[in-house]
Amino acid sequence: MIDLHNHSTYSDGSLTPTQLLELAEQKRLRLFSISDHNAVGAYSDMERSKFSGKLLTGCEFSTMVNHQNVEILGYGIDPAPVAEFFAERRKRCPDPIRAELHHIYETYKKLGVQLDWPEADFDRQKHISAKRYVLYQLREFEENYRFFLDPENRHEVLRYYRRELYNPESPLYVDYSPLTADPKAIVELIHAAGGKAFLAHCYQYTPAVTDHLLEIAEAIGLDGIECYYTSFTKEQTAYLIDLCQKNGLLISGGSDFHGALRPETQMGTLPMDPSHFQWAEELAN
Repeated sequence: MIDLHNHSTYSDGSLTPTQLLELAEQKRLRLFSISDHNAVGAYSDMERSKFSGKLLTGCEFSTMVNHQNVEILGYGIDPAPVAEFFAERRKRCPDPIRAELHHIYETYKKLGVQLDWPEADFDRQKHISAKRYVLYQLREFEENYRFFLDPENRHEVLRYYRRELYNPESPLYVDYSPLTADPKAIVELIHAAGGKAFLAHCYQYTPAVTDHLLEIAEAIGLDGIECYYTSFTKEQTAYLIDLCQKNGLLISGGSDFHGALRPETQMGTLPMDPSHFQWAEELAN
């Protein structure tokens, strides 16, 4: 089995890098990657001997494409220049989570959304991310429900992210461009670090992205698309694989495992055709 999309405690996963390797070994994965959000610290903080398969270095970068917050997966990267990239960004913004929290808060305050001051009781360990904390706040005040495109989106974190916070058609949309790097710059960084760049979980975005995959891939220099993903239907996966094969794009995939923070998603359970991952075999160590 193969799983190239997993998160550790270096971003928003509940397991340490070593614990992830141990779990991957238990599941007898032969090709595995940790792709933390905007972080590569996992690769300097793991007991590599815990996993007997091939380990592919990875990172999931946040950026903006067509006015939406999207993620680009970088695989086979040298972690050192990527770590330097994030270190330089943190010199300008020492606490990116707090910066995100304030950015969302200020955007919503102008809309008239009811929120308590965000730093009143924000707890990184409890709330995990700025986005989750803001959603908790939104739920506290019934008058906020009118801002949702669909009030049901307030009940699920991912639905809030993808259908409200990142969706330009939603009143609760937030422009993340002040907080993220340019997508071309990210792809160039991935390539300079010896890796390949993929658009992550494309069906979590709106048609402004999903209807323009080839244009986006060409415009920013992507090498491929994540075609296998936990929430994709068989038809969606088949379509993406066909799209990639017809247009010379590489194929990737993974569970997006977060451990206890997303218990419904399990590592290494997606059936994937190993022949699609020759590129990953060559880059892995």
